[in-house]
Parts: sequence; C-alpha cells; structure tokens
Amino acid sequence: MWVRLRSDSLIWRFPLYDGAGQPMGNPGFDPPEAWRRALDAVARDLQCLRVGREVTMQRLRWEFAIDPNYDVTIGWNGADDIGGFGRGEGMSMDASYADAAAWVAEVVQHNLAGYEFAQWPSRGRYLLRPRADETGARWVDPHDGSVVGDIGSLCRHR
Repeated sequence: MWVRLRSDSLIWRFPLYDGAGQPMGNPGFDPPEAWRRALDAVARDLQCLRVGREVTMQRLRWEFAIDPNYDVTIGWNGADDIGGFGRGEGMSMDASYADAAAWVAEVVQHNLAGYEFAQWPSRGRYLLRPRADETGARWVDPHDGSVVGDIGSLCRHR
C-alpha cells in the first residue's frame, strides 16, 4: 500500500504507545485531529481483550498518510514478532472522529485476526464489532447489538 502512495502524499509516523520513540521526518504540522484521536483510541484499546497468539505491540509506530485526493491510508511498521500493514479505502481526511475511529478499529481487527492470528477484541467466543453512529464510535456485541463501550475505553469493560 505504501508503495502506491505518490511522492506528494503526506505521511506521519508516530508511536502506538508512549515511549516507543519519536520517528523523524514528519510534516511540520499535525495530522487531522479526528484521525489522531482515532488512532490514539484504538491504540489504548489494543492493550485489552486480545486473545490468541501473543504479539508485542509496544515498539510499533502508526503510519498515517493523506494522498493528493485527500484520502487516508493507515497502518503500522512491522517490529519484533508482528508484521506491518497499510490500508486505504477512500476514507476522507475530513471524516468525523466516530467514522475514523470505527474504521481504524475495523482495519486493525482485520489485520490482527487475518495475519497475526490474534483475536481482538474478544470476550470469549466472539469478536466485538466497531460501529459509528451520530453519538460516537462504540464497541458492539454482535449477538444482541448491545453497546459494550466507547472505542478508546475498552480496558474499563474487561
């Protein structure tokens, strides 16, 4: 995915967790606030309700890009025992926080389950589903549709 980005794309790299080091070479301004908040919320949730193969995520860095069409690509670099990925599907840099958070959560969930054999977030025999609506981004129980919690607050709902 990163190869397909044009040279005039803006790319930011920053740690998933505090203490992972500050990457160099970012643009001289911050990415859109809704996207930064979404990436932070999903990173917080990644610390909880993960089952399956153990993966070390503390050294990972988010990679966030905006292409000349103002579409977003997200991913992370590979490190230690986990592979990297990048994915973009026409999400706009102007997306709301709720839409950005639900999309980031879905992308990460798909990558972990499909390539790293880690089920996240799992409450036993099933995965919670990210959902966005007019009130925010939530984790939803797929069996009964009940809201488990906001994306970014998953550790409070273990």
